[in-house]
Order: sequence, then C-alpha cells, then structure tokens
Amino acid sequence: MNDYFTLSATCPIKLTGKKTQGIKRAIRSLKKDMHKIFGDQPETKSSCEVVVENLDLGLNRENFNVTLSDDRSLLRIVGENELGTIFGIYHVCEELLGVDPFEYWTGCRPSPKSRIRLCHYHYESPEPRMRFRGWFINGEDSLIGMGKGIRIPLKLYERIYETLLRTRNNMVCPATWVPGDSLAAKLASEMGLWLAHHHCEPLGAPFFNKIYPCLTPDMYKESKRYEEIYRKTIEYYERNNFKVVYTLGVRGQADGPFWRELDGYDTDEARRQYILDGLKFQLETVECVTGRNDHHFVFQLYLENLLLFKDRLDEIPEKVILAWGDNGYGAMRIRMGGKNVSPVPDFDPHAGDIISLPDGNLKRPQGVYYHVNYHDLRASNQLTMLVAPKLIISEYLKMGKLGIKDFSLLNVGNIRPHVYELDLLSKYLSGRINAPNPSQVVKEHAVQFFDRRFPDAPEKVASIYHDYFTIPFQFNPKYADQVVGDEFYHYFARLLVYATLDVPNSTPKATFFHKEMNFWEQAGWVGEQCLEASEKWKKLLKRCEIVEAKLEGDNKRFFKENIHLQTIICGFSCEGLLRAISASEYYREGKFQKAFVHAHLACEAIRKVVNEMSEAEQGRWKGFYKYEFLTGVRQTLWRLEILRNMSRLQGEGSTPYMGWSRKVNPFSKNKDAFALAERVSIADSATLAQALIDNTVDLLDDKQ
Repeated sequence: MNDYFTLSATCPIKLTGKKTQGIKRAIRSLKKDMHKIFGDQPETKSSCEVVVENLDLGLNRENFNVTLSDDRSLLRIVGENELGTIFGIYHVCEELLGVDPFEYWTGCRPSPKSRIRLCHYHYESPEPRMRFRGWFINGEDSLIGMGKGIRIPLKLYERIYETLLRTRNNMVCPATWVPGDSLAAKLASEMGLWLAHHHCEPLGAPFFNKIYPCLTPDMYKESKRYEEIYRKTIEYYERNNFKVVYTLGVRGQADGPFWRELDGYDTDEARRQYILDGLKFQLETVECVTGRNDHHFVFQLYLENLLLFKDRLDEIPEKVILAWGDNGYGAMRIRMGGKNVSPVPDFDPHAGDIISLPDGNLKRPQGVYYHVNYHDLRASNQLTMLVAPKLIISEYLKMGKLGIKDFSLLNVGNIRPHVYELDLLSKYLSGRINAPNPSQVVKEHAVQFFDRRFPDAPEKVASIYHDYFTIPFQFNPKYADQVVGDEFYHYFARLLVYATLDVPNSTPKATFFHKEMNFWEQAGWVGEQCLEASEKWKKLLKRCEIVEAKLEGDNKRFFKENIHLQTIICGFSCEGLLRAISASEYYREGKFQKAFVHAHLACEAIRKVVNEMSEAEQGRWKGFYKYEFLTGVRQTLWRLEILRNMSRLQGEGSTPYMGWSRKVNPFSKNKDAFALAERVSIADSATLAQALIDNTVDLLDDKQ
C-alpha cells in the first residue's frame, strides 16, 4: 500500500471500456495539462496509475465518479457513457490539477508543481438541472476574424468544443447558417457533443432557397424537394453516428415569419396549420429515414411561434421539447416586436409584455433558448456583458419550478466577453451550485470565480464586476431587464448623424423607447441618461485602473482584456454619444464651431474604443475585432468624422486661411508667405479641433 497517491508527469493513464475519439481527445488534453503543471521529468516507473473507464450504459447516462483506491495506487475515473467519461477526465483537470476550464479564453495558467499527492479522494457528479446543456455561437463577427475567410477556423472550434466539455456542457449549435454536414459539425460529433440547430434551420438542413434559388419555398408545393433536402442531411448524420437534437419548425428563408414570403396565410389559423404540418413532416421524415423513434426533437416557442401556440400547446406532438425563449435581455418574456411580426416588427417596449413560460407545470419535455449575447441593432450587447447574473439565475430558478429541465441552448455570441456569465450558468446547470435563491447562487459562484482567477484581490474585482451591471440605464422603465448595451450607443449615434445632416432617404424613425416622443425629444432624453451614466462609467474606470495596477501576470491581462476593456467600451461609447448629441444640437442651431469641437470629442471617445480593442488583439487574439460590425464601432467613428467635417465646412467657409485656423495661428509680420500659409491653414480637422479647444474660451460650455 502506498502512503499516498502521487500524480506526476510519469504517472501512466490507462483507458478501459469502450474507446471513442471523444474520450481519446480528452485524455490527450489531460496529458497536456499534466505537462503544463509538472513539466518534463525523467522517465521513472510510477507505482501509481490513472485508470479511465467508460461503462457505455447508454446515451442518457452522463454521470461519473472519480475515486482513489484503498491502496492509493489507482485513481479511477469511471463514466456511465462517453460524455460522462469525458466530464470525469476534465473534472480531474480542473479540481486536482487546478486548470481553469476557460483557460483558452482567460489566459489564466495553472501554477507549476513537481507532483500532487492524495491520501483520500472520492467525487460523484451531481444530477444536472438540464438534460441538454449547450451553446449557440451566434453573432460571431469577432470569432471569424481569427481565421482566413469568413468562417470560424476549425482549430478555434476545437477550443470552443473543448471548453464546452470542460464545463460539462453536452451540446452545441456551431454558428449561424453552418450546415449539418460541415466540418465544424463533424468535429463536434467526434469530440462527443450533441448537435443542435439554429431555430430557422429545421433538422440542420440547408435553406431551400440555397438549393433552389429560383423556386418559391412553399412546403406544400415543393414537398418532394423539401424531403430530398431533409433526407440528405439526416442520412449524413446517420452515416457519421451524430448525436442530434433535431430542431423542428417553419421560418422564412431570412429568419423571419414564413408568411412574409408566401401568399395566402393571413390568419393565425392558416399560419398555425402550416407550421404544424411542417413539424409533422419533419418528424416523420427523420423517423422514416432512420427507422427509429427514439430521437430528440425541439420546437422553439420564439416570436410568432409563442403567439400562435402558447394557448394551443397540446397541438404540438408530445415527444417534442418545447423551448421557451427569453426577450434577448435575459427575461422570460416575448422579444420586443412580438405583437406584430408581419410585415415589419414594431419595436414598442410594451410589445414585450407576454410571458414566455407555461402557465403551470406541463407534463411534457420543455426547455429554453436564452441569451447572454443578443444582436438587435438597437440596444443590445455584442462586445460586452449586459444580462446581470442575478437575473440569469432568477429566470432559471423559475424554469426549474415549472419543470423545465430538458434543454438549455444559450446564445453566447463571441464567447470571450461572457466568460463570467458562462461559468456561472455552466456550474449552475450541471448541478455544482445548490444555493436556494439567486443572490446566494451568485455569491457562491463569485467566491469560486474570483478567488481562482484573481487571488491577489478577489473582493475588489468581484465588486467591480457587480457594479458594472448596475450602470446601464433602462430604455423602458417598466422592466428592469430592458437596459442599454453597447449596440445602443453606436446605433443611436449613427441615427443622430443622419438626422442632423438631413441625409435624403434616411429620416430616423421613432426608436423603440418613449415612442410618444419625436426623434429630437428622444435625443434630449438620451442625452440626460448618458450624462448620468457617463459619470458612473468614469468612476468605475478609475477603480479598474487602481485594481489592475495591483494585479500581475495572467490575472492582470485577463482583467484588462475582460472587465476593464468592457468598461472602456461602454464608458467611452456613452461619452461619444453624449458629445454627438451636443454636436447635433449646436449644428442645428447654426453654432458650427461648437458643433465641430463636440463632434471631434465624440470622435476621440469612439477612437479610444477602437484603439483599446486593437490593443486586446495580442497573441492568440490577433484579428479578434477585425470583422467587428454588429455593434459597428468603426462605422460609428467614420460617421462622426463626417459630422465633424460638415460642421467645419459649414462654419469655416470656403477660404481656410480666413477661417478658424487664423484664430489659433495669428498672422506674424516676421514670417515669409510660405511659412505663413503653413501656420495659418490647418488641414487636419483633429489638429484644428484640439487647437481650438486649447485656445478658445467657452467652446466646451456644454449644453449638458
């Protein structure tokens, strides 16, 4: 008998039971982690061994245990199936080796050791709160910048899938409009994950119009062609032994209601029947092609589906999981625009009053499609966190009480900004946090998250993360969840430029908040909110700088590129919009020099965001913000530059040497004409604006 079990670089790993590619990959990851911790050590025979065993008890059994033998010679990792075995391997990586499951995204490397000694160890995995738990990599504009072309590179997919498995998630929807026969989908299957689909891509099959661009996508008239498309996808899954949660549904070819593309569906009854026929057709096609009836299906009650079926749920086949959807801002209500989904969504906040949850505990499988990242090109978040942790857990607790426990698909965007939220929800859904209420769940998780990643200042960092979620202002005072994300500042700033310059065919419509106001009244209201929020962001930024100075190494870099960067993005975007509103007011009043200076300050604030994002593209993150376009920070900057230049054009006149340049570069009798011309005419607007600020009184006598 050994005095203790020694885990070191020379400790062998033995695999027994059914061997799969997913388990072999996880063992390779374990060996890499051991090398990180222990480094290179001389080859010596070890009296200790790690034994990995896959019991292969079926697809529905994902539990595992890790146990040290009585004689302390064997550390046994026993999984009930492939995924359970993989989870057990990664449990050892996290809990015994100390490897951050989000290490790829945080850069927080484990401390090196010569060995790890154990006298006793036993762990049994808890029952997860959701049967299927996974991510939808959606709105992936930053991730595609890390490779060539306009797709997420396969190597990056491998790291995404590994992170999912390290955090005990078992399902992935690889991206927007990625077909089921893609290399990304095949890799997910090889690594052991279940495959899910975008809600507008039934069965993961290609869009009808992609295969038949000249035909109308009418399921009734083109049923044979639809069946052919579906069959090819299903047969591919079967040939390659994919594990699939099949999405059923009928949406339009551009992810909108189908009746925008088909005539004759003007009533709810007609629309409902077309969708029901589609569900039946898709379900029966899967079962016919495979010859089995043990598949998992999901139907997402999203937008029009919720409106059409909330009171008619019994019409949907009982074996189909009903996935309720949040509103994009983390609350289980219908997405804004839900009351009027044809032909153009009405972005009235009161259109989001319908609760997206069952009225009671239904005796059927249910799930959720939830967002921590959301793109609506109005007020949501793409580059930063927005949904408060307490709200996330509060909504999932509600779901648990209503028996929603079969499916959770989380929209995670570009992943990197959302590590904190993703770690929280992964631990909660896998059953590793069991506090009784949202506040205690968040507190228990915070201790784990911040102590591990910021051991030098866990409480100070936790306080910054907490306060970050309190600053965004509400665009709809009726609901606490409806607060502005990074997209808002840029969307509204661009609208403002078009409205100020009266660009033809671009008259701004009343936006989705305070609909009773006209656009300029809304701009005034936004300015008031931004003024208050901007001061809060500045205070939080100061705290970030103080805390960051106390951190070192990997922890410092993660802090800088995560919460500090997100505070910069929100704070300076808010400042940029505030200055743009002032510039617009001065421009419309004919005070062009003041408009010019305030537009310049707006440009500088947004340029700060661009520069800080570029600074965060070091090492493996090269190109991360290269294709950033959904928030559109660079798009905002060049529009504000146009406002700045138009202000100068209107105010300085056609003779530059008689204009504003003269005010800051007075004539000198002692200079020749060439030197005079050089000093008097300042062509660069940024240089001129700063010179005016430095040399002119009252230019910054703000309207705020």
